[in-house]
Amino acid sequence: MTVDGERYHCEQNEGYLTLRILREKLDLFETPDILKSVERVLRNGGYPNCLFDLEQVKVLDSTGIGFFIAVNNMLKKKGSRMALTGITERVVEIFRITRMNTYLKCFKTESDAREFLGGP
Repeated sequence: MTVDGERYHCEQNEGYLTLRILREKLDLFETPDILKSVERVLRNGGYPNCLFDLEQVKVLDSTGIGFFIAVNNMLKKKGSRMALTGITERVVEIFRITRMNTYLKCFKTESDAREFLGGP
């Protein structure tokens, strides 16, 4: 299943939803529309857990960080979890500086993230 094919790709898996961000930037200009779409998908789809693939993301500002906080909080309220993978070195550094790496579950490989979410 593809939702908003220009910005991200959704793939339903057993027990979790994979969202591959297809934009180079998660910033003030891109993030609000993506957040609205993702919130709608998660609200309507009833997915227990969510895996974000950030391989394409090279630029992340405070709005992008807020996006992950908002989605993570929304999932936690439902008793669900979120995992991030495919994180570029630049984004890893932003997460480290902002200490988001202690708040978000980040994994080097997609298989590790899937395992954390309880998927195959």
